[in-house]
Amino acid sequence: MYGWSIARRLFLTHLVFIGVLTVLVGTAAFVDARDRGYAATTDRLLSVAVAIADNPLVVVAAQSSDPTAALQGYTRTVSERADIDVISVLSPAGVRWTHPDPAQIGQRDRIAADAATSERSLTLVTSNVDGPTVRAVVPIRGPDDTVVGLVAAEVQTSTLQTVLDARLPAILALSLTLLLAGSVAIWILGRYLRRVTLGWGPHVLARHYLNGDSVLHSVRDGLVLVDRRGALVLYNDRAAELLGIPPRQGARVGSTPPDIADLDVPAGLAELLASGRSVHNEVHLTRDRVLLVTQEPAVPTSGRVRSRAHPLGTVTTIRDPLDSAGAVGPGAVDDPVIGALLAAKIAQARARGVLLTVSATGTLTDTGLPVQEIVTVLVDLVDSAIDAAATGEAPRRVELSLRTDPEPPTLVIEVSTGGPGGSVHSITLPLPAPHPAPHPAPLAAPDPAPGAAAPAAPLIAPRPPTRVAQHPAAEVAPRTP
Repeated sequence: MYGWSIARRLFLTHLVFIGVLTVLVGTAAFVDARDRGYAATTDRLLSVAVAIADNPLVVVAAQSSDPTAALQGYTRTVSERADIDVISVLSPAGVRWTHPDPAQIGQRDRIAADAATSERSLTLVTSNVDGPTVRAVVPIRGPDDTVVGLVAAEVQTSTLQTVLDARLPAILALSLTLLLAGSVAIWILGRYLRRVTLGWGPHVLARHYLNGDSVLHSVRDGLVLVDRRGALVLYNDRAAELLGIPPRQGARVGSTPPDIADLDVPAGLAELLASGRSVHNEVHLTRDRVLLVTQEPAVPTSGRVRSRAHPLGTVTTIRDPLDSAGAVGPGAVDDPVIGALLAAKIAQARARGVLLTVSATGTLTDTGLPVQEIVTVLVDLVDSAIDAAATGEAPRRVELSLRTDPEPPTLVIEVSTGGPGGSVHSITLPLPAPHPAPHPAPLAAPDPAPGAAAPAAPLIAPRPPTRVAQHPAAEVAPRTP
């Protein structure tokens, strides 16, 4: 039973419950019907026996010399009319004077003799091979109130009649109806449970839940499960930290998972989680983090429940490469776009067994260069270095250095592979000089009136035009073979 499904356990419980209920109700009904039948039969036998014992004819015949001849026909007639199996008249010592079976006449009845000794009426139920028998023995009293004989009446009860009186067939039919109806209901419920529990039993489900919950709390990456309706049904503490949302409080009865639209997450990341599309190491920016997001459909194990496994939603892995790589810390690269690019490259290098470290000197936000130009150069240099390190000998390491020099204003990007003895590649990008602020035009003196003196020198002398130096193209240092 350890590996049984919940539906199978429910059916077994229902079957046992209906069976036990049927046995209990049937037994109670049978005992009640039997006792009531015994009581009714005893009362009837006692009434008939008392009537015979009080009959003056029977009292006189019991004191005659031949009671058998006087009472044999009478007792037979009464037993037939009263529907009683045996009515016999006995001597005070318990010897039968009359009996439907002539062979029993003259034999002693010990039970009847005990009644004569006590001089009182006696009723009892005895069992034999043919079934229970109800008996009533009443003493015959003479004129002086002495016991002159006994009247015994007995009826053999039918077990079948007791069963019918207890309505056991009706009880059994009702039990079978309840069993059939309950089985149909459990079958319908079982299909639903089998679908939602993937056919696992409660012990397996509990073990999987405990294992999954422990894994969720122990992994260093953020894990998020989104269902097909766009609800955030499951996430771990690391995901809450990276996304900046409240930690999960656990499942509660009646609680509903929050919708992605209700969470305070960046719009691009919220759109990705709600879309359900598959991505690998997609870069997203939050207020203070650069995140790498990988998202795949959450598909149950095929073949356990149905032939085709339908996605249950999406499973999203969220990582902060700046924290996990340990190679570049927050603030090392002050431009968010370049920082996100380098975070993605660190993750790609790690996936190929290469350690990429980044160091930066100066600032990248005020260089004046288009960020697209810097990104293009970085992608070419870093990808080539990662390819070379991944296929080369140990140590498989790439060091990236970004440096801004004031004189002359340049951005130097340098990539080295393989440690001290490896190759070094560098690119120098000239930075544009800042444009001078525009100056107002000199104030010109008004034209002199005829005969007036020559005009004085202007108040502000005009500056000579400023020429912006034309920077040469990026200089690429020679690569070490």
